[in-house]
Amino acid sequence: MKAELPLHSLVAAISVCLVCLIPLSGHAQTPPLRPDQVRAIDLLVKDVDPAARDMARAQLAKTLAPFSEAQIAMMLAQKGANDKAEAARPAAAPAAEPYGPATPEDIAYNRAQANPVIRKSWAAQKAFDDFVDAKIAAFCPPPHSVAHYGSAWRFEFRDLQPSWVRASDSADLNVEIFDQSYVKSDGRYQYDFSKVRYTFDKAKVGAAIEQACREHTAQGKAFLAAIDPFIARGDLDGAYKAEQRAIAGADGPETRLSALFKEQNPGGEELALAFLDAKRIR
Repeated sequence: MKAELPLHSLVAAISVCLVCLIPLSGHAQTPPLRPDQVRAIDLLVKDVDPAARDMARAQLAKTLAPFSEAQIAMMLAQKGANDKAEAARPAAAPAAEPYGPATPEDIAYNRAQANPVIRKSWAAQKAFDDFVDAKIAAFCPPPHSVAHYGSAWRFEFRDLQPSWVRASDSADLNVEIFDQSYVKSDGRYQYDFSKVRYTFDKAKVGAAIEQACREHTAQGKAFLAAIDPFIARGDLDGAYKAEQRAIAGADGPETRLSALFKEQNPGGEELALAFLDAKRIR
């Protein structure tokens, strides 16, 4: 059974995905979505710019794939409550603008603060990705290798596929995305990036991956032992059912790793929050 995430984490994850449009992925492709996940994505992309909906839909599919039905229901209930509260809020009287229009110097000031941090954050996130990928490759079975197959059939145990927010293709892409979405252009701002993390606990993450791979390897051996008797007597339907039972009960190591990666990954929500909390100074 998948671990239930705190509601505020669900909402924050969706907010970052919709606003930043940074690719979200784990170690493999997104699995098929349930009907409730598809309905949630349809609802969430309604307010996205039509030109960006396909990208948002793909990213939301990866974000929502690990969520249980209860998590999806909680997220949508919270969104509905927020939308209702927003609709009931009386319109505020327009306030007098205390600042003048932004100058090119103001925008350059904002970018001079933001761009080095964006690049440093991307480098930290990429280092985390590379470390995790190398550890999984070193200690887990190769992808698609725990399997038995014949001329017209194949039974395969699932690969270990923890999910986390991976780095984008380049630091330049992150700078471009954040410059368009987050770096202020209507005045001069001061940012506080003191809570942005650039490191992770390699010993803790590495040990967790090794343990998860040991558990996953044992699960794979048990899977092969479970399907072999069915294959030996030509009962492919029985082998298929045994395969599905083994896969359905194998997500424990994966779920624990995903939770740890959310905690340790330098590519967390701190950078986006720092931009949202910017203070205008001119």
